[in-house]
Amino acid sequence: MNIIFLSIEDVIDIHEDILKSYGGLEGLREIGMLESALKRIDFHKNYMGLTDLFETAALLAQALAQGHVFVDGNKRTALVSMYNFLILNGYKLTASETEAEDMIVDVAQKKISSEKLTAWLRKHSQKN
Repeated sequence: MNIIFLSIEDVIDIHEDILKSYGGLEGLREIGMLESALKRIDFHKNYMGLTDLFETAALLAQALAQGHVFVDGNKRTALVSMYNFLILNGYKLTASETEAEDMIVDVAQKKISSEKLTAWLRKHSQKN
């Protein structure tokens, strides 16, 4: 399976759409911080043999939620980016909005590992 990845521009667009819809402070702290967050996935793919879609989605969410790359809306951006990543790759998240929001808060607060998020995504995703 060829995994389709989100670009930096995709994540920025997602962030801007979230702020337009729900409000919040605009701004990217530094483009290098966003690049670094997304390069974590490249590192795992290129050097650690990452090929699992759900593990990739979990790493994406973790990198964005914990990376604090935006002035505001990092958790929301992480959640919607993860959701869109799954959609692009033929899956949809089946968890309730509240459950997904609670999960991303736990990820941001480092209460759960990417492995636990990966297992949660497997359980709460369905092929389109």
